[in-house]
Amino acid sequence: MWFTRDSRPNPTGESTFCVEKQLTKPCDVFAEYVGDYPKRGGPVQIAHFGTAFKITPLHQVDFHFGFGLSHAAPERFIGVGYSFRFDELWK
Repeated sequence: MWFTRDSRPNPTGESTFCVEKQLTKPCDVFAEYVGDYPKRGGPVQIAHFGTAFKITPLHQVDFHFGFGLSHAAPERFIGVGYSFRFDELWK
């Protein structure tokens, strides 16, 4: 359930399809389709592409971009991210 600006519940379904390819051991690329379908309002559909580079087995940097496929989606976007895992916490 998602809330709209007027704080009313707006159930939203989401579908995704992602294809990923490992180019080298630390580097991979992906292409993804994402569609959000709210009960009220138009669908938000985007095409999303990017690459990730694993600095270590527990840390990675990613670069991504995309564009909207529907009127309610953002026209385009770009981003950079950093991810890390906590595998060592519970040993």
